[in-house]
Amino acid sequence: MRHHAWMLGYIHVFDHPFFAMTDERGAFSIANIPAGAYMLKAWHEDAGIRSQEITVPEIGEARVRFEFTKNQP
Repeated sequence: MRHHAWMLGYIHVFDHPFFAMTDERGAFSIANIPAGAYMLKAWHEDAGIRSQEITVPEIGEARVRFEFTKNQP
């Protein structure tokens, strides 16, 4: 079996159906989340994890912005 250092794969396992991948602009949406307070986490392979508390309203949408920089802890 040959190994190539530049070939990586990531697997994230969730116990719920509420997740998304960003598009080419970094935008994402997660539909049908029940109203309530949540901890939203975003992961980037080089910049790590960012977390933000959000409140999803009964009607409407919640918006969040994560900013990643390569050398941010």
